[in-house]
Amino acid sequence: MEKDYSHYEEILIGSHFIESHLHKYLIEHMNAEIFLGTIYNVTVAMEWIRSTFLYVRACKSPQNYGMIKNLNIQEIENRLQNLCLTEIKALACTGLINFVDENNEITSKPECEIMAKYSISFVTMKKYMQLKGTESLNDMIQLLAHSKEFDLLQATLGTLRITDSSLAQDATLRDITFKGTKFEIARVACILAKCVTTKLWEQSKFVSKLIPRVGQVLSGEFVLNGKTTLKSIRDTDPRELERFLNRQPPFGNHIHDFIRQIPKYRVRATFDEISEQVIVTLLLIDHDNISANVILQTVSVLVGDSENRLLKVQQIR
Repeated sequence: MEKDYSHYEEILIGSHFIESHLHKYLIEHMNAEIFLGTIYNVTVAMEWIRSTFLYVRACKSPQNYGMIKNLNIQEIENRLQNLCLTEIKALACTGLINFVDENNEITSKPECEIMAKYSISFVTMKKYMQLKGTESLNDMIQLLAHSKEFDLLQATLGTLRITDSSLAQDATLRDITFKGTKFEIARVACILAKCVTTKLWEQSKFVSKLIPRVGQVLSGEFVLNGKTTLKSIRDTDPRELERFLNRQPPFGNHIHDFIRQIPKYRVRATFDEISEQVIVTLLLIDHDNISANVILQTVSVLVGDSENRLLKVQQIR
């Protein structure tokens, strides 16, 4: 208690020095600046580091940043430049950026954008870059379980309510895909993203939780009565639904209305003998049942072959 009191007292009277923590996360920040185009060579990287609070504090107290105490400004700048160069080479070796040693030119890759966009740590991104493309859903979950960015994945899929917006963002995996050529891992990534978005495992019996005003208790009643798919719920009379849910009409009709408005698709593949091409068509088969104010989810179409090659990726809204 005494220690905490003196700590906050020093902050209050302005005698407590605030140090930079940028050097601990420098590689993530540099990756973001490279993606934004702020840093495009080593010289510009050094100009950028001079504009940071890290540079100010390193010049004042170099011993707090892994340097010896009595260094002049030029020596400190040389140390910081070497640090920047080390981080740039690490990003290049991992495959996140292009770095030409001859002219020190730096350009970003698509993976660089993913890391910056989702604030993924370099350590985690290195694990992603080592994926072989044949990983199963279980392999992907194991990978995410050891990534600090996604430590709330189980809480999300276990339907625990996450009220803190920053924590909820931690569990947002949708739209994260890897720019690659392997079909299986793209398929698994889509399934996992769907699980996190719906907060349900792929084979969950509690699919009724997707229905508005149906929570844990009512979903349990659906399962007890054998209604574990949206089709089985849709095929059940509304009055029967109301009976075992102990709800008044027109609750059952509202459930049916919701399920009817979920888009249903059919995939058709044909071979054109003239062009010698396979034509894949995605058909919305119940367009008339979908009202104009329903927001359609993005549909991801992935086409692969028996050799695990990803031939086509198309997102349709």
